[in-house]
Amino acid sequence: MVLFHKHKIVDALVSRLVPDAPLSLEPLLSLTANLAKDLRHELFEFLPEIITALMPLLRVRDSDVIEVRIPLQILTACPHLTGKS
Repeated sequence: MVLFHKHKIVDALVSRLVPDAPLSLEPLLSLTANLAKDLRHELFEFLPEIITALMPLLRVRDSDVIEVRIPLQILTACPHLTGKS
């Protein structure tokens, strides 16, 4: 089912990866990493869209916890996004 609905899933995920909702970022980044694990090479077509959504998140500065955790979550997800895990 995930493979069949990959466009809808990625669109929903990317549309919610916004710095305005810092409390939801950690779970969304975890979902992004898990989706990358599930889809593997099928996710490559969405990589530019996902990376574009992730870049502004590196600048989130709501608290010290978010400053550290969000970039770490992004770096943790990246190997799965590129298929290098």
